Amino acid sequence: MRVFAALPLPAAAIASILESLEPLRQKYPRLRWVNADAMHVTLHFFGEVAEPRVQRLRGLFERPVMRRRPLHVRLAAFGQFPPQGRARVIWVGMDNGVDEVREYWQQFELLIAAEGWERDPRGFSPHITMARVGSSFLESDWEKAIKPSGLEFDLTECVLFESVLERSGPKYLPLARAPFEEAAS
Repeated sequence: MRVFAALPLPAAAIASILESLEPLRQKYPRLRWVNADAMHVTLHFFGEVAEPRVQRLRGLFERPVMRRRPLHVRLAAFGQFPPQGRARVIWVGMDNGVDEVREYWQQFELLIAAEGWERDPRGFSPHITMARVGSSFLESDWEKAIKPSGLEFDLTECVLFESVLERSGPKYLPLARAPFEEAAS
């Protein structure tokens, strides 16, 4: 099965992102937009994994090192991959909480490396994928059509997902969860 680990977004953050993106979604309806229920910060994409190794991954999510205080982040500017030239992916980044998210990723990479998984050689750039451009045309100044919301929110869990590819897009099924502590009031 295809699996990955991610930090899912809360509903309020998803609603804010969708509101910010509406002008772009109307202008570029042919882009492959990420479904609202699939918005997340990917920590590690494992790819195709045999069931025995999936079970080992599930066990990692029960370890105390996977739990921590919620990660407080703020949405920032929208961008693209690659950063120059023809866009393949549109994303929204963060300008607050990035160091904490990156620290959690580093701990996660060390944990899975100890279990025999290769660390991601590309490193980590905390972002939320919004759309895949594919063969669609996207103007070079597309990001001027949208304004970042500056929304602040907490990421409250790490989830191991199975990615099931369907005609309507991927469907993400949770396999294991590592809930973070409740936010302090």
